[in-house]
Amino acid sequence: MYLQSELIPELNLAVTADSIHRSDIDYAIEHCVFVSLNTFSTDKIELYHFTCHHFSDISECIIFVKNQTKKAVLLVAHTDDDSILRLHELPQIYFIYLYLCSDRLVSTYYPKKIRGNFTVSDKLETLVTEDLDLYAKQLLYIMSISIVSDHLNTEHIQFVYFQLVIDIILDMPQTDAAKEETISEYRLHYKEHRQIHSTDFYETHTAIDWYMQNNSVYRIINEAFHTEDTNTLFNFRYFINDLHNEIRKSHTRFVATLPVEQDHLMVYRGQLMTINDLQKLKANIDGFISINSFLITTRLLNTARTYAGDSSNQLLYNVVSVIFEIDIDMCNNVKKPFANLNSNDKNEIIFSIGAVFKIHSVTLLTDNLWSVRLSYGKNADMELDASIEEHYMNIMGESVHKLTFGTYLSILDEFDKAQQYHKLLLSTTNDNK
Repeated sequence: MYLQSELIPELNLAVTADSIHRSDIDYAIEHCVFVSLNTFSTDKIELYHFTCHHFSDISECIIFVKNQTKKAVLLVAHTDDDSILRLHELPQIYFIYLYLCSDRLVSTYYPKKIRGNFTVSDKLETLVTEDLDLYAKQLLYIMSISIVSDHLNTEHIQFVYFQLVIDIILDMPQTDAAKEETISEYRLHYKEHRQIHSTDFYETHTAIDWYMQNNSVYRIINEAFHTEDTNTLFNFRYFINDLHNEIRKSHTRFVATLPVEQDHLMVYRGQLMTINDLQKLKANIDGFISINSFLITTRLLNTARTYAGDSSNQLLYNVVSVIFEIDIDMCNNVKKPFANLNSNDKNEIIFSIGAVFKIHSVTLLTDNLWSVRLSYGKNADMELDASIEEHYMNIMGESVHKLTFGTYLSILDEFDKAQQYHKLLLSTTNDNK
């Protein structure tokens, strides 16, 4: 039985970030929906510009939550019956905050979702703030990836799509107009940078350092791939090109420093990964994984282990800790360059955007840590190119070409992607005038 509304203190959350970096909180807020059930608050729960959705009917609440396909749901609930179980099982709900409920509910259900049972709103809003900060930090380091088998089919459109989108962006000329669009896009995403001018921007030769020191740039690019936002990628083309070209220049210098007899280089990447992505990797041994962003790795296995962490202690319940072990073939040229980062003591290697790796194995190292063995080299590029070519020829009757790819998407009923792709091609034409 629910308590009567007049017996429940007003719940009014105004989450602040006095002691937490605001951009982290804002980043989390963009990926979350805040929902309250039977809290009987007379005011809306406010998180900066973020408004809570209130429900008194659990069925309506469930329908709303199920429709949240791209955002995590944070739920504040007041109930003393088992109806919370119906919400607890929904994968869209990441965190549940019980308000003036029976302690029995806290001990009955999965502790990672039930964050606590609160009697005063001050403690609740403090934990929500901390959770948003941790959620942002964990979400930030989950890469945008595309995975395909060694035989492409129509289910792998996204993989080819992003490879061609990246190629188009990297073919665009560097113009003053492109630079201004990148600055405008940067201002748009981060209000604290709205006063930035061309003279305050990075210099071309410092593009790598700027990327390494500026998490917000990584967020913009990674999020654009996660949401298939080609407009943002296009607007950020000036920086993407600069960073790619600087990595290419550094690649030549880096390779020249290695012993002539060294034909392989091992690097590692420790991070969190969604269980869904891990299952895709396991199902596509001998297939390929594309990293839809710039990838930073290390030559030190222990450093990678530190970054991978222990998923049993993570805030997100649907992630696992993973170490990518990447064997680089140094004997052949590759499509996407990589370079050593000399600015720190982590022995880091950065790969340019869209690097493709061959998947060799996925194994469980410990109860909470997985190992994914990949290789990087010309042979993998050639295998993938041949597979893409065969698939495209079967559909279009001709070789892959960026001018016909939009038609290919339309044939496969991917009309939204086709429209975005044609818009990108048109922008390319305008840039080259």
